[in-house]
Amino acid sequence: MNIEGPLSTPISIDSSITEYEVTRLKADTNYIVIVKLYNEAGVAEQKFRIKTNTENSGKRKSDASQ
Repeated sequence: MNIEGPLSTPISIDSSITEYEVTRLKADTNYIVIVKLYNEAGVAEQKFRIKTNTENSGKRKSDASQ
């Protein structure tokens, strides 16, 4: 997955958290979310391409890619 443009500031989340809601996204916009996991075994990374719907649709589309 090719990433162009600036990235936002990373968010650190406590290891006990199992869900995280990303807020303040713009409607009808493409995003790439990068999740990095760190533990004693090493580092893992997963990238997700997400497209938000129009403001009133209430659903999101995502295409998980590695």
